[in-house]
Amino acid sequence: MGLPVFAGGTSAWSPSAFGVPVILGPTAGYLFGFVPAAFFVGLLASRGWDRSFWRAALAMVAGEAAIYALGLPWLARYVGPGAAVSLGLLPFIPGDILKLLLASALLPAGWRILQVLGAKQISETK
Repeated sequence: MGLPVFAGGTSAWSPSAFGVPVILGPTAGYLFGFVPAAFFVGLLASRGWDRSFWRAALAMVAGEAAIYALGLPWLARYVGPGAAVSLGLLPFIPGDILKLLLASALLPAGWRILQVLGAKQISETK
């Protein structure tokens, strides 16, 4: 739609450093990878995988794998396979691990809080 939602206030149709629109530039594979990632993580969450730390972590790893599975080959078209790994994977692993661990701990904790609040609300209405 042309809204400036990308880095630096660019839109999907702004030219990237490689001369193609941002939506088709080097990072496009990662953007498109969010679609299957959301599907896989949502599917697993709907089956209760968001209720325990380890299952939530595994669901999120599946989502990360989907993002990198599309993002790295797309990036490799622009910078080559070796550079794609060194530029598009390795620098992001520490942050991804930290966010994954934090989210995997907070998600089940949030469900427990909701259960306690729900039980408290039910007992107050009796």
